[in-house]
Amino acid sequence: MRKLLALAVILLASVVSANANQITYSDSVAGLFDLVADRDLLIPQFDSSLGTLNSVSIAVETGLQASLGFENKNPTSGGTFYVYTYFTFDPANEYTRARVDLSFNDAVILTSGYSDAKKYTLTNISAYDGTTDYAGTSGRILGTFGDADNQSFFYDSALAEFIGSGNLTFGVLSDAYTTLSWSGGSSDVRIATTGQAGVTVVYDFTPIPEPTTMCILAIGSLVFLRKRK
Repeated sequence: MRKLLALAVILLASVVSANANQITYSDSVAGLFDLVADRDLLIPQFDSSLGTLNSVSIAVETGLQASLGFENKNPTSGGTFYVYTYFTFDPANEYTRARVDLSFNDAVILTSGYSDAKKYTLTNISAYDGTTDYAGTSGRILGTFGDADNQSFFYDSALAEFIGSGNLTFGVLSDAYTTLSWSGGSSDVRIATTGQAGVTVVYDFTPIPEPTTMCILAIGSLVFLRKRK
């Protein structure tokens, strides 16, 4: 009887330690601005048939990168050139900028962005070298810009919105406003921007015991009661 009781206690302890469980879902998008359109990030809600939801952990991230390039396309002359990333008549409002917003429940929860309002001076630029690569003797990369951000959220109460058969929706918005002017009508000036956003959700829950587990618990209880007698 003591051996049976010990076995039942071991089995019971094993069941309790296995009750904590987690499910992780992730979604992300890359190539914003230049390759893909904005889209929502979708995370499945917690399936209540799996057990009782204890808490929800959410990790979000956004980022973007950009480069400003110049190429003199004049085939016969070079020299000194000027590039502006703002309009001189209204520099407070008319300047180059971009951002990536991530929202949840119609509220922005994370933003990455950059802005630039400068005058760039390029010297010793040759006539067009035959390749539009913003490098070589007739081209330059004037500047690079970037930003990356992340944030975490934890919920252990009011979890109803996380439970169901649908999806949690995280909205993604990429927005760019480019203001460029330059000297030299044959020049090619461009700013190339790309961005990304991602979300990871972890559901911590207590599983519903399997029928075999319930049987083991019942046996353990009976043995314990019989032992007490």
